[in-house]
Amino acid sequence: MTTPEEILAAVHEATGVPPSEILTDRRTAQVSTARFLAMRLYADSHPWAANHDAAKAVGKIDPGTGRHGLMRAAHLMEHDPAFREAHAMATGLLASPTH
Repeated sequence: MTTPEEILAAVHEATGVPPSEILTDRRTAQVSTARFLAMRLYADSHPWAANHDAAKAVGKIDPGTGRHGLMRAAHLMEHDPAFREAHAMATGLLASPTH
């Protein structure tokens, strides 16, 4: 099972945003997008998890944050090639035997 720490490390590698920034309350476009990616990867690797669990994986406690983040991630997967590329890169990193 993939841990939140492993997901944050993969997101850092794919986006350049360090885990410490993802876990803050900063809302710059780059940090928010990395946070959405981390929530998406958490949901991908924990399909039984609730929205609240995805939010907790990025240091948030509000279930609405998880719902919003996963909705934004779905939108970005559909409309943003850079987000899809970062998702593919992070997914590959998480799937590698050295992760």
